[in-house]
Amino acid sequence: MGTGTDVSQTDSPEEVSFDMVDTYVLSSVNKDSQTVYKQLELQDLEAVFFDCDDTLYPSSCKVSEQVRKNIQSYMNEKLQIPTDKVLDLQHSLFLEYGTTLKGLQELYAIDPYEYWSYIHWSLDYESLIQKDSSLRSILQWLPFRKFVFTNADKTHAQKCLQALDIPEEIFEDIIDVVSVGFNNKPDPKSFLAALKIARVDNPSKALLFDDSVRNLRAAKNIGWHVVAVGNSSIEAKEFCDAWIPSLHYIPCVLSK
Repeated sequence: MGTGTDVSQTDSPEEVSFDMVDTYVLSSVNKDSQTVYKQLELQDLEAVFFDCDDTLYPSSCKVSEQVRKNIQSYMNEKLQIPTDKVLDLQHSLFLEYGTTLKGLQELYAIDPYEYWSYIHWSLDYESLIQKDSSLRSILQWLPFRKFVFTNADKTHAQKCLQALDIPEEIFEDIIDVVSVGFNNKPDPKSFLAALKIARVDNPSKALLFDDSVRNLRAAKNIGWHVVAVGNSSIEAKEFCDAWIPSLHYIPCVLSK
């Protein structure tokens, strides 16, 4: 289960109204953190996009760690890649293509649905991700059209939301890698496709919350507003509009 010590799932109260959220998150700030409380003035904002993994839930949940292990097993068992070659290949594919899946599609023409059934759908989501009622309250309060925007598949995102106890209906849509034609983040085509799906005609009217420095930079480069979430590097904090330890700090950067 998640064991983060910022404003994480394990620290969240069972129920919290939005009027309590500002006080709650501000009183829970780690004094040593480099949180940027920059109030963003986004009067023309039309849509807010949320990455799924390590953004909607904290990295301390270890979902990504388990997925990486499953990917390595898949490469070894299904593709017969030698064990001593798997780690280096996985790393190089991720760097070159943005996701291991994209690289494996290019090199081995794999079936993405078989891949996801192996690396995602076998996860014990309920034991890895705890319910998060305070995040649910914040997302319900947020007065913008909201989208999940993930490099994973829609089923994975849905299972993450179910484990968080966050209704899928809070979001207008889940934009997964299939929706964007497998042109995953940080490919600019991915962001352009997401804007089209969300019916946003100008990148400056979109805001992305993501934990990935590469994804945030790519979005920023084509005109999106971006907020880094989690343990992003100093590099991300230098070009992002704001940085927050978790989505529980949304009230610190977005006004009602």
